[in-house]
Amino acid sequence: MSGSVKWMRLLLILLLISDVAVAQPVLKIAGQEGDERFFRLISAVYQELGLTTEFSLIPSERALSAVNSGIFAAEIGRIKDPSAKYPNLIYSAVPLLEVQLVALRKKGNLMQLSAAHELRSFRVGYVIGMSVAENFNRQHQLNAFAVTTHIQLAKMLDMGRIDVALMGTAFEQSPVFQVAEQQLVLSTAQVYHIFHKNYAYLAADFDRALLLMKQDGRYHQYLANSPD
Repeated sequence: MSGSVKWMRLLLILLLISDVAVAQPVLKIAGQEGDERFFRLISAVYQELGLTTEFSLIPSERALSAVNSGIFAAEIGRIKDPSAKYPNLIYSAVPLLEVQLVALRKKGNLMQLSAAHELRSFRVGYVIGMSVAENFNRQHQLNAFAVTTHIQLAKMLDMGRIDVALMGTAFEQSPVFQVAEQQLVLSTAQVYHIFHKNYAYLAADFDRALLLMKQDGRYHQYLANSPD
């Protein structure tokens, strides 16, 4: 074998080793139905940290449990859960966004709501795992029905199986908003990005990158250009 061939093979091996050495692991991030609108924003934040992301959409409650158990490194966003049900979760300090929990009635329904306590007289539905709705239900002890998906909730409201749907405004593209109209704002909360505790070291850098994007306008651009 000639010296030039040996040199070329050695150079190829060195290049392959170099590629492996600089390759960054893919950060697995869970999300729930409707979180697609945040993919571009979250990807951009992690790109600022030199990390590549991979998103998986799974049912709301399962997504939170999967991050708590370490199957995923992070979840796109939640309000802070005061129940301590998921002890392995770390929340970002800078909020991803502010959301409202709203009561929705079917379009064309003349039912009127003026206060939260009036919901006790109606059949109320929400998506299981949506913390803001679950917390509200516990506080007000409603006659409530929990479903797995937004589509199921929309169908229940459209078919008259429930009178009111509870939904967060973070999910403006949810099918529930297509069959319903807002009646009452019930609460306001901040949504935070979530990390499994093994990835807590990313939190401070994530916050800095997100805050900078909010200040320079990229935050709104990424959300505006995201798919429905």
